[in-house]
Amino acid sequence: MDSLIFLEPEHHELIGRDQALAAVVAAPTYAGIIALAARLIVRVAGLDDDLSRTALTATAPDEDLRRRLAERADALRAEAAAVASGPTGPGWDSPAGRLLIREQAVRGLGHALGPADGKTARAVIRSGRTLRLDEDGDDFLTLEVLFVLDDRLGR
Repeated sequence: MDSLIFLEPEHHELIGRDQALAAVVAAPTYAGIIALAARLIVRVAGLDDDLSRTALTATAPDEDLRRRLAERADALRAEAAAVASGPTGPGWDSPAGRLLIREQAVRGLGHALGPADGKTARAVIRSGRTLRLDEDGDDFLTLEVLFVLDDRLGR
């Protein structure tokens, strides 16, 4: 894919060792981009619960599941607000900050249940970018590759 020539060597190295990413690079689709980004979000944010697992295995847009995820995200935001008013205060490394990261991940997972199109892909990738990712780490590099693929499909 011609747009991949603009990626750095570390991106190409990652593609070479990540089979799921390599498959999406070889035959990019919005559904593939969304699925990879959603799995990354869930793993990085530590969303290990039945609702998240159900969302990851959904095979079609599901408004009821999206509603439940939105309710969960709203509850996480409310919990973060309550914790932030406590003695630890705000900040990404605080208890409130960690709750807000989870809230954004849940919202991203809800976006992933929309139609498999560019708007959905960009929303899920954007949610992944709100996570605390090491800029030299594989997760950050994966999101960058997915962003390039999304851009390429949108042309």
